[in-house]
Order: sequence, then structure tokens, then C-alpha cells
Amino acid sequence: MKNAYLLLLLLPFFSFTQNSFLIKIPFPDQVSMADIIVEGKVIHKKSYWDVDHKNIYTVHTVEVSKLYKGSAAEQIHISTLGGTIGFEVQTSYPTLPLNINDTGVFLAITANIMLEGFNPSDQIYETIGVSQGFYRYNLEKESVTSPFLNFDKHTKLHDTITAITGKKVLKLKKINYFKKDKRKASLRRSTMKSMSAKELLSPSKIVAGNKSVLSIRGSEFGTTIGKVSFPHADSPAALTIDALDSQIISWSDTEIKVEVPGKAGSGSIKVETSRGGAYMYYGLEITLAYRTIRQSSIYIQDGAEIEYPVHHIGGYRRYGKDFGNFKNQAYIFNYNTDFKNNALAVNSFERGFTSFICEAGMNFSIDEPTTDAKVARDNINVICFDKTAAGILGLEIDRIRVERRITGDGVKAYYFAVEKDYEFNEDILWSFEGVTPATEYDFNYVVRHETGHAAGLGHVIDTDKMMHYAAGTGSFHDILSDPVFDAIREKIESDIVVISDIPSLGDDSKITPTALAECYPCSCE
Repeated sequence: MKNAYLLLLLLPFFSFTQNSFLIKIPFPDQVSMADIIVEGKVIHKKSYWDVDHKNIYTVHTVEVSKLYKGSAAEQIHISTLGGTIGFEVQTSYPTLPLNINDTGVFLAITANIMLEGFNPSDQIYETIGVSQGFYRYNLEKESVTSPFLNFDKHTKLHDTITAITGKKVLKLKKINYFKKDKRKASLRRSTMKSMSAKELLSPSKIVAGNKSVLSIRGSEFGTTIGKVSFPHADSPAALTIDALDSQIISWSDTEIKVEVPGKAGSGSIKVETSRGGAYMYYGLEITLAYRTIRQSSIYIQDGAEIEYPVHHIGGYRRYGKDFGNFKNQAYIFNYNTDFKNNALAVNSFERGFTSFICEAGMNFSIDEPTTDAKVARDNINVICFDKTAAGILGLEIDRIRVERRITGDGVKAYYFAVEKDYEFNEDILWSFEGVTPATEYDFNYVVRHETGHAAGLGHVIDTDKMMHYAAGTGSFHDILSDPVFDAIREKIESDIVVISDIPSLGDDSKITPTALAECYPCSCE
């Protein structure tokens, strides 16, 4: 029995991350596109495989209180890409984070997916534009938030929808989500204190996702750990991300030390104490973010949620079989045949892609032959055009294996990206060369942004930086990749150390930075 337990500890498991580049879908278009618009609260969630076992989806059951458009139903089911089934984990980055008791208005379309074990007679929906299709109620402020459009009063969202649809709202349940929280919200507002980041945060400029520690000075924090919340870099207007308990280094009455989460963005951070006090600190700047994954396991720290960095690897072998998408300790990419036939797209892609290889040292390579493959769990690193969800310019998808090792300090988990895919929206009006017109999207910029994800970087909140979470039409040639290259070099060195810490991976797993001679061969005699 003990041997079986140790084997379970050491088993790798699989996860999947998806990095998408959002573009705004105008609200009237969302209303027009929607098959159903409801107000409701998430009451249940469960993850399922699709019938082909290619992807995991999480289905959220929403208790409906109001129906703005579509057929009446007391409950609907909203699917999001990603979830956890056993030891297999699939995460989308960014996605629509939904938790039990989240409330708001969902604008959704019918989802064309079939899930194993889910009742086929129950209709499944997906939100329009991923996170854009959920207008989240802020019960404290009685407002509504989304990635691109906010309402200071929830009644304004109601009036805007009905003005567009011209239909009367059907009330299925008489629920006032805001009434029960008014007293507490008023109390919190009366005790909220605002602070300057320059005076009380150290440093006021910091990197997210690499265990950098932020010091927060103040008073009356108490000695019991409370909560530290940051703007969410994928959707700063709508979401926050809390530091995990495992990221709180220390908490005293006058100072808090906290590791900055990987998805934290620039802006104001909030400290809530166990005594009910609240403090806002304005002006924190997240200059760079590294990609991380949050997971929990009963075998690690008694199931506590932990944030892990995503590491690169030079090759991967499991159960005697090599993953076929590595060669000479490099990630090998193949063009989809249709993509390869678009010479302008190929040239634009390679201009952005190659800069990360030659300037940052990321060991990527494009190889022949082409493939008919699209994005799938198939050990092919593919570059392709395809239909993506509305509001998405491009995706960089990582499939991740998790290795565990028993040490004197317990079990450690390591997350390694073993497959990488690029997918670009085929329905977008792309500009592949020259100055990008105001009505088109800069393909080379999107390539560089997604390659930043492939190299291990997350989103930031800064329109002047390449890793900003969203983009519009027009030229972005002036936004350079160079500022992230040093960070990627540091990540490569860190990943080399991590791989060396796991002898079972073997020498073929070690990564090597690209040799400058491969990019700039000597022509001298």
C-alpha cells in the first residue's frame, strides 16, 4: 500500500494553459449575437471531458432570476474551457473565472460541444467574447464590471439591455442581490482608508509571478492574516486576484510582506484585515509578469492552493516514449499547410518569432514538413489560422506536464510546458506588412505578444507595453519586444536550474539558450 501511495505522488499529470488576446465587442453587438441573456447566480460547477477526450470544460449551473432574451428557464448551464478531472488539469489564460455565488448578467450563445457524462438534453451555453459576456455584479459598490464596459449602477445595465432589445424583462425569481449587503457595504466604505503607494509600498514598481516580495506598511492590520487583493491583469476593470495564504510571507500590526501573484496588474491594491478594516493603496506598478498556475493537491501542503511557475524544457519522455515536438533540446514548430501557403503571414510571423530566438535566446525552431493539424493534444507544435471565439485575436496554447519529487521537506511539484500551439483568428482583417491601417489589426504585433506568452510571460496593464492584455486596430510597430528579452533570459537560466533538480527527467530534458552563432553566423575566413 505504501508503494502505491508513493507511485501516486510521483505520477505526472497534465494541464493546459491558453493565452488569448482580447478585442472589444461593442455591447449592442453582444446583445444582438446572444441566444440568451439572463441575470443569475452560479450555484454549482463541475468539470467534464469532451467526448473525444481532447479538452476539459467546466459547466457552471446558473440559477436564473431574470430573462432578458431567449427562452425562459429556471437554470442554464454556462461552459468555460478548462477544469480539473482527477490528475489532469486544463486551464485557460485568460478565461472567464466563475465561482459559486458569483452573480451578474450572462450574454451567451449555444455551445457546440458534447461532454462525456453530461445530460445531452440540457443545453450548454458559452459567454460571448469569453470574459466579455459576463457582467459581474459588485455587491459592495452596487455596480457592474466587465473587461471593457462598466456600469456604476446595476440598474443602468438593465436599462441599456432593454433599450436595445425593446422587450420586457421576465422575472423568474424575485431576488435583490444587493439588498442584503447594503449595511455591510456601507460599513466597509466608512472604514476604508486610502494610501499612497510611494509612501507605504516598497517597492512601488515590482515584477509579478517570480516570488518578488512587496512590503505594505500601515497600522492596525492586526496579527491575524487577512486578505491582499490586486487588479487582475487579464481583466482589471472586472476582476481582482487575491494573494494566496501561501504567498503571505508575514503579517504584523504595522507591516505585511506578500509575494505578488502572477496575474496581478498595476493599479490599486486592497488590504482587508481580520478585524473588518480595509485599506486601499494606489499607484502600484507591475512592470512585468511571469506565467504561473494555481493548483491544490491533497499530497502537497495538505491541499492548500499554491502558485507554481511554468517552466520550459528541452525534451520530454514518458513511459519510454518521446514527445515528438522536440529536437536538439529545442521546441520544434510546424506550419499548418494553409498557414504556410499565406506567404505574407509567414513572413510577418517569422519577423516576430525570430527576434525572441536570436535576442532573448528562446530555443524555438520552425521545421518541415507542414501539417494538416490544428490546435489539439497531439505532440505537434502547430502554427495555424482557425475560427476562435468572438473577441479573440490570437491564442498561444501550452500543454503542461506536472512532475512531482519527494524531498526532505515533503513533495514538490514542477510544471513543464511540453507542447505549444499558435492559433490566429481567421476572420480578422489582418495587416501583414507595412503600416497597419486604422481598420486592420497588426499581425506582427499579435505574433510578438503571443510569443511573449510562449516564452513564459503573462499580461500587464500598460498600453505602451507589448504584453498589455488587449489590443485594437492600427499599427503597433512602435511597441517593441526588446524590454522583455532580459526577463526571458533570466527565466531560461532559472528553468535550467529547476530541470537539474529533477534527475529523473534525463539529460535530454535540459534546455540550452539559442547560440548567437546560429542567428549571426561569422562570414570571416
